[in-house]
Amino acid sequence: MKVQNLRIIIADSSLAINLKLKIQLEKLGCQVVATTDNAFRLQYLVEKLKPDFIILDTGLLNPAAEKYLKKSQIPILFTTCYGVDELLFSLFEKSNTVGYLVKPIDRFSLYSSIRGAINFHHNYQGGKQVEL
Repeated sequence: MKVQNLRIIIADSSLAINLKLKIQLEKLGCQVVATTDNAFRLQYLVEKLKPDFIILDTGLLNPAAEKYLKKSQIPILFTTCYGVDELLFSLFEKSNTVGYLVKPIDRFSLYSSIRGAINFHHNYQGGKQVEL
């Protein structure tokens, strides 16, 4: 799977960050199928749109979202202002979390993290590596 073909949902508590990430991802050739600033809406969007990848702000996590994400098979790249904490570490162990980025996020970091995350996810599930 190519990074350029990914269907992505962005979920961040800041609409400005959602827009910035959307622009960066579209410049990389990704298709942003939805953005949201709400964890409950994220669940609805994931079920409806079936994205290849989710970029999720740790600030949106709540117990219901955590439970849902632990069952999800979609790779998740977390964004945070704070670095790794106990909550994020526990999600790494119990979900399809494939990485995290500390804000602010530049396009190179975003690209390399997505590429690495997809390669990890596909290799872990026996799939193919991302093509350049």
